[in-house]
Amino acid sequence: MPFSLKSGKPIRGRLRQIVRRQLRGSEKRLREGGDAAVHEARKAVKKVRAIGRLLHRADFDAPLKDKRRLQAIGRVLSTRRDSDAVIETFDRLRRRFPRRLSAQANTLIRRRLVRARTRIEEVALDHRSAERVADALRAVRRSAGRWRLPGIEPEDLPHLLKASYRDNRTAMTRAQETTRGLDLHRWRKRVKALWYQMRLLESLAPGLRAEIQRLSQLEAWLGDHHNLSVLRSTLADDPEMRRQAPAALSAITAMSTDVQKALRGKALALGGTLFAPQPKEFVRGLRRELLAISRRVGPPSPVRDRLALQP
Repeated sequence: MPFSLKSGKPIRGRLRQIVRRQLRGSEKRLREGGDAAVHEARKAVKKVRAIGRLLHRADFDAPLKDKRRLQAIGRVLSTRRDSDAVIETFDRLRRRFPRRLSAQANTLIRRRLVRARTRIEEVALDHRSAERVADALRAVRRSAGRWRLPGIEPEDLPHLLKASYRDNRTAMTRAQETTRGLDLHRWRKRVKALWYQMRLLESLAPGLRAEIQRLSQLEAWLGDHHNLSVLRSTLADDPEMRRQAPAALSAITAMSTDVQKALRGKALALGGTLFAPQPKEFVRGLRRELLAISRRVGPPSPVRDRLALQP
């Protein structure tokens, strides 16, 4: 199902429909199994949580049990997905620096990473736990059908995204100041949430497409930066790697640090451009883009009127 709102369709009903279909699709994929099931389910949960943050700005909070279920599902799925990402990251690093590691070191490292993934698969998401996650997704989906969502008009949307944009500016500033991996990862989470939220608006305002693509690129660079940190820590925590291949570990550290430096520079430069406008300017820009679909002046919106009074 397209992850977007539709012109002329009530936003409240469309958001509910998107949430429920994302959860239904994830549940189905997990029950069917397959290599892509975990990745797709994890993406769907992140999309639903991004919508939840958007609705929170409109004074709606999902039931606590649903939020806790989504958090728990996210933790389980992230463990499995991170193990896949680490192997992919190592393969890319090896291709980028083909002569920095010996063939023996390459074989040893990849074998250890695959073994680590296998252990995670056995513990974190075996058949029974996959069924439990699917059951939890179904429970949230059914509950979402009863969520009492507020009425939202297209002209409310810029104000609803304002907090997410402001959070990104704050997180980016912190990452600029510290350049710590943890702060960059926290910024990445906020970028991803805003990216999903902006994608909801794309069909309403095609003029946002370029900005949405830049957010996607920013999230990818920050994601690669995080994956390199996870790769280093995974190998450093492996006693056999420390004993058998200390030189290879040092080489991995040097290579990944060099790549992270380049990624960090690109991400901060792009983020500086994307988040240069003040939040009020961001709201005005979104309002201009959405103006084209406002064919009439609708009835007063309590959400819009209340948010207009907030800084």
